[in-house]
Amino acid sequence: MVNFRFLVGIFIFSVAAFAVHAQPSAQIDTADWANYRNDKFGFEVKYPKSLHENSITGTVDNIPIERVEFNDKTGKGIQFVVQRGINPNGLSFDQWTADQLKKFNKAPPQLKNVTIGGRPAILLNQMIFDYRSYSFHVSLNKTDILTILIRRPSTETQLDQTYEAILSTIKFLN
Repeated sequence: MVNFRFLVGIFIFSVAAFAVHAQPSAQIDTADWANYRNDKFGFEVKYPKSLHENSITGTVDNIPIERVEFNDKTGKGIQFVVQRGINPNGLSFDQWTADQLKKFNKAPPQLKNVTIGGRPAILLNQMIFDYRSYSFHVSLNKTDILTILIRRPSTETQLDQTYEAILSTIKFLN
């Protein structure tokens, strides 16, 4: 779904990723969580108050990247990366994904179709070095893609309920 250069760029810029339909978790009460809303990014999300916000901007492969991350004291957390103009032809999300897969020299990564904030998304779940990376990709608009990155221990076989709950609170603004 994502071209190799993008994956390397995200890895360098900051890695992460796993799978689940972002459904509300019955086990986690998000009522007292903090709310992050960014009209420029085009979404809002709730997150535990134990996580701290950090915003970063830059470029990867000449594509403008805007990122906000929410980390705990150990540096573990979740990142939201907006890739401006990565779909310059305004392809449908399915077509853009298929187009990106064609760019792999080797077998493309295994992807899972999921839903984030009511929108179709794809999940790339992989082991990177000594951790598991969950990478969700969803279209923000005709040209911009939102990538949600979660880095977890390699021993984790399912996404932690806290992160499932965070994903379940994502709302798109347009």
